[in-house]
Amino acid sequence: MAISLWHLLLPITLLFSGTKTDYDRLMDLLGEELGKYQALARAREENSRLTEAISIAKMERFKVFQRRDRTTVQISGYRKTLKRRRAHFQKLLTAYYKMIRSNYGRPFIAGGSTQIPVTGAHSLKLILKRASREISVIDGDLDELQRRHTLLNKTLGSYDVIVQKLALRSSEVAADIATLTFSLKTIAEKRSALPKTLFDAASWKLWGKISEIRKRYGRKILPFEQLRGVMERPVPGAYLLDRTGSKGVYISAKPSMGVRSPAEGTVRYTGPVKGYGQVVVIEHRESYFSLLGRVEQVLVKVGDRISKGQVVARASSLGKAPYVPVYYELRRGTTYLNPKLWLR
Repeated sequence: MAISLWHLLLPITLLFSGTKTDYDRLMDLLGEELGKYQALARAREENSRLTEAISIAKMERFKVFQRRDRTTVQISGYRKTLKRRRAHFQKLLTAYYKMIRSNYGRPFIAGGSTQIPVTGAHSLKLILKRASREISVIDGDLDELQRRHTLLNKTLGSYDVIVQKLALRSSEVAADIATLTFSLKTIAEKRSALPKTLFDAASWKLWGKISEIRKRYGRKILPFEQLRGVMERPVPGAYLLDRTGSKGVYISAKPSMGVRSPAEGTVRYTGPVKGYGQVVVIEHRESYFSLLGRVEQVLVKVGDRISKGQVVARASSLGKAPYVPVYYELRRGTTYLNPKLWLR
């Protein structure tokens, strides 16, 4: 049986095409992995923003809720006052009616006198007018409070809708993160089954991009609350006695030593603050903020993304003093937290 040239070249073609296919598969897997990690990065950023937005919306809703409750108490008080005033006014009105129907002035008329003495009815009439004006004012204030109460109720309803929509979107993003994480695990298993010898300059470049994104977004992000008690101290010294009445703590440090960020975040302010010298304000996720005060030589600028333990400034250098104070303050929104319960 005659053997064609195609049958002779087929094994060689398969040999080389197999190697080529493995490389193509590697590049396809790396490209897919990079795309999914980029999608994961976007999803985690959105989830972080959603978590922060939900936290802010809940705090604002709570403030409106408190205002609504105070308004409810005021309305109740105004209604009671109005009820008392109206009852008192009714009594005064009854007394005035009886007084003007009495025979008090008739003897003077019968005697030919044209000057009737001023009776208590005149004074009572003035009191009635004043009481009527006071009731009108209270009634107007009550109407204003009721309008405010209605508006606050509508605002509460709006916040409820906002929180529900944000929570729904957050659950959708969380589901996307779970799906992407599972897909990435599958892709990584397929990629690890291919020989490392297939990597070249192009594939290593893709892998470098993947590693950079994976390092930042590949790990599971814990709620900030779980950092309670394990946050890194800005400086490793002891707590100092504070007689200033501040909301934070003073920590002992050596002059000019590095002051570190207790958690990752974004720099929101650097500059002087009265009473605290030069400060650095760092915004963490979920509306947590750190303020580092009594520092010198700020090493970061507004907008910088910083990691946990990164040096952001230097402690003060007060002449030949062996130790200097560094101020640290932690807040969630506008609520001050006790740093000693958060720093390790």
